[in-house]
Amino acid sequence: MLIRKSIKSTEPKDRWRNRFKEQCIDRIKQERQQKVNESRERHWLNLVLKEVWEQFILENEAAMKREGVCDIDEMIESDEIDIALEAFLLEEETIILNTLSSYEESLQIIVCINCQKDRLNPSLYNGVPVIACNQCGFYTTEKGYLTIIEGKNGHDINCTGYIQYSLEPGTDHSIMSVCDECDDWSIYSMF
Repeated sequence: MLIRKSIKSTEPKDRWRNRFKEQCIDRIKQERQQKVNESRERHWLNLVLKEVWEQFILENEAAMKREGVCDIDEMIESDEIDIALEAFLLEEETIILNTLSSYEESLQIIVCINCQKDRLNPSLYNGVPVIACNQCGFYTTEKGYLTIIEGKNGHDINCTGYIQYSLEPGTDHSIMSVCDECDDWSIYSMF
């Protein structure tokens, strides 16, 4: 049995791609944390003032009433503190919602299984809706993509080789996959 091995190893590419991906993720986390910290610092003073005011009232309310200060709330506008607190909470909620929506969007991105360098975008091929890669030209229907992913996951259990995908010669609706390590091949229908 002849075992073919790719001349170009994909392991260094994957290692560098993963390293870049980790650096991007770390940078995004740092930037996000910095924005959250800046937001918190802006509202920190108001929160401290509110806590000090509430503690002050607890400790001195009875003595102030004995001395004739009836309307304690006039001393400081508690409404301003409440508005600042609400603004802070709204901003925090907005940050969290934006983070969650970005995360959900990232889950919906389908990376090209052929070149793994670009995302698959909705497109049309001969009037048929497909998802296509702008980088390598790979395209398939969503149903075909799910079938290919199923086959890839089954293959990956037993082999760590790189699978190359292309149209089956002479057709425009069948995709052929070939592994560079175990010589496994399969044909998938796009429909």
